[in-house]
Amino acid sequence: MADVGVKKLEQKVQELMDLCDRLSADNKRLQKKHNEWMTERSRLLEHDELTRQRLRAMYDRLSALEKDCA
Repeated sequence: MADVGVKKLEQKVQELMDLCDRLSADNKRLQKKHNEWMTERSRLLEHDELTRQRLRAMYDRLSALEKDCA
């Protein structure tokens, strides 16, 4: 009878170890994805800032041209 209890306990421990392995793999995958998204976000923020600067420069040039024509 005690042997059955030990077998059940061993099975539960194995199930928990398997779950732990799956969760660990999922966590690593999610961390990698997070890092990829953060890199992409950084790239997009840099692109956004460059675009903002170019638009500001165009606006300033147009304003200067408008003043010259007036």
